[in-house]
Amino acid sequence: NTMVIKLYFSPPSPPCRSVLMTLNALGLEYEIVEVNIFVGAHLEPDYLAINPRGKVPALHDGEYKITESNSAAIACYLCNKYEKDSENRLYPTCPQARGKVDQLLYAFENIYDVGFSYMNVPGVVFGNTLIAHEKLDEWKKSIRLAETFLGDKKFLASDHVTLADFFGCAIFLLLEVGLDFDFSEYPKLKAWLARVKALKYFSKTNDEGSKIFSKIYRDGLAKNKAAAEAK
Repeated sequence: NTMVIKLYFSPPSPPCRSVLMTLNALGLEYEIVEVNIFVGAHLEPDYLAINPRGKVPALHDGEYKITESNSAAIACYLCNKYEKDSENRLYPTCPQARGKVDQLLYAFENIYDVGFSYMNVPGVVFGNTLIAHEKLDEWKKSIRLAETFLGDKKFLASDHVTLADFFGCAIFLLLEVGLDFDFSEYPKLKAWLARVKALKYFSKTNDEGSKIFSKIYRDGLAKNKAAAEAK
């Protein structure tokens, strides 16, 4: 098979890792093309030819190209093309079951944005600002909303893992590695995160990127705090 799947990827980027988790869960072979967003590689003409929006990830499957950052478009495509039929599909084919997964993917995009704004990732990493503490209440509301979606199920959409979990967990993991955010007030959510982390392809997908993100984010916070105190 000469068709090569190429993933344009930045390890610290959560959406990149959600797509990588899909590739690993499906057991597909792929090549990683690393895009260093910290030196602006995603804004170079070569990469803009691949994704005009200048976002990671992007994927080439042979001649076919698909790009999108926060949304699950790439992961959905991979499942549509490669997922073997079973009762516990990552991306179900039954319209109702798929509708539920799609609904969660959209809802958790919003939850992701709230958490990302609270952490103020671009301001901390690329700028000179700190955590947006005024957004903490909105973030806590989003955690409660996530728990409501979860209910008493093992995973977000049902009792087996789906794409909703791969994308839904991303922001919570980011808050854990970046801020040691404590989810013990939210036991259902905490138990769900533990189940996601126990998936056999989780560590292979996330460990390296989480370490890189944690260091970059914490270094940025420390630097910006010191500068603010020196004023």
